[in-house]
Amino acid sequence: MNRPEQTVDDLMITQPIVNTSQYRIGGQKAIKLDLNQGDSITITSLDGVQSAEVIVINRQGEVAPHLLGNKTAGNAEHILQQLAQSGSASLCLRSQFEQWQVSNDMLQKAICLAGEMPETLVAKEAISLVVVAAGADMSIDQHQPATELHVSVDFAEGKTEILPAPLADIKAEYRVKRATALTYEVKKGEWIQVIDVSGKQCSDFIAFDKKALDKGKEVGLDPTATRTIMGVSNPIPGLHSRFLGPDMLSMVEVVQDTVGRHDSFMFACTPKFYEDSGYFGHVSCTDNFNRVLAPYGIAPRAGWPAINLFFNTEIGACGTVFMDEPWSRAGDYVLIRADRDLLCGSSACPDDIDSSNGWNPTDIHVRIYGAENEFPRSIAHRTTPEELPRMTKFSGFHHRVSALTTKLTEYAGYWVASEYNGWGATAEYLACRERVALL
Repeated sequence: MNRPEQTVDDLMITQPIVNTSQYRIGGQKAIKLDLNQGDSITITSLDGVQSAEVIVINRQGEVAPHLLGNKTAGNAEHILQQLAQSGSASLCLRSQFEQWQVSNDMLQKAICLAGEMPETLVAKEAISLVVVAAGADMSIDQHQPATELHVSVDFAEGKTEILPAPLADIKAEYRVKRATALTYEVKKGEWIQVIDVSGKQCSDFIAFDKKALDKGKEVGLDPTATRTIMGVSNPIPGLHSRFLGPDMLSMVEVVQDTVGRHDSFMFACTPKFYEDSGYFGHVSCTDNFNRVLAPYGIAPRAGWPAINLFFNTEIGACGTVFMDEPWSRAGDYVLIRADRDLLCGSSACPDDIDSSNGWNPTDIHVRIYGAENEFPRSIAHRTTPEELPRMTKFSGFHHRVSALTTKLTEYAGYWVASEYNGWGATAEYLACRERVALL
């Protein structure tokens, strides 16, 4: 049956508007934000005790506290206390200040907020802010560590997308326009960051072994091999993090995930899906992939098995697969590491007939980082749907535990051991039963 072709412009699309962006700053941590004229920032101390110190920088790179609110500037005493120490928190903050070109002189003209009440400040022109939840290292006999700050930025003019700060120097980046797909090549060890810039947008990811492809053989992602070897429905950062090929060897590893809900059971959307729904000729991810893969000699398919990033599916108790709007918010991402030289494809799904893209397809952004970088493995954890995500943290026992095992899995926001090398379940059970005392 001949299908009338649909173009991207035929889709009923409105550009989503992002009016607010929220951030969490951990104790002794810092973030850098860009504000335009009229944007407002609200800083809240969760315990009413943690102070915030804000360094305001104009577009010429000069310290300019008068451009944010009407607070009197002064010495950033808590930042100076933290920098004066020799621990990891001090070293990390120094490194960030060097990257952001924050000089010691700027610390004499900081906006200091006590933390007793939320403070809202309005930008008088375009500026950059460095917000720090600073504090000295707490000694063992003290009871007041540096604690979290919550930051909310309200945009005077709503934004259509949010791009998070790069994780490292960007080697290459690509914009996948809504309802399209593109291909790109990466080398073994390089990092792929797939970003949902507007929120609630699915992106199908496919990959082929480039060396095998050069020999005329298609070796792509195999969801059945992945589930068989990994033992999970969808790989996540940690122990069960690999997507495999049909040779049951790893092709990519999921390293960071700020969403935590994706799909690998379904095809990338197909012409048949739209035809069965009454939308003949609707553009699809499968057709888009067929088009961009053709120059590499890859035969077209009726449906492509893919990692359907941000696609919110779940299997119900009766065995049915159902879907809903994605959990991803503007700026959410998944970071993947290539375990082979790969030809990759990413789509910005065109599905506008149901809730899989929030009824409104938008763009996807892809960044590539060099293999020389190293990023911690982490996954977002929310205790409630409305909460800002917390990325997986090390427990206080991690240094000792990691020397005993590499088999770590995420649990309630922390990395915990699932098994210790050379012991096994029986020995671990007896150790807990016979050799552990709780006081």
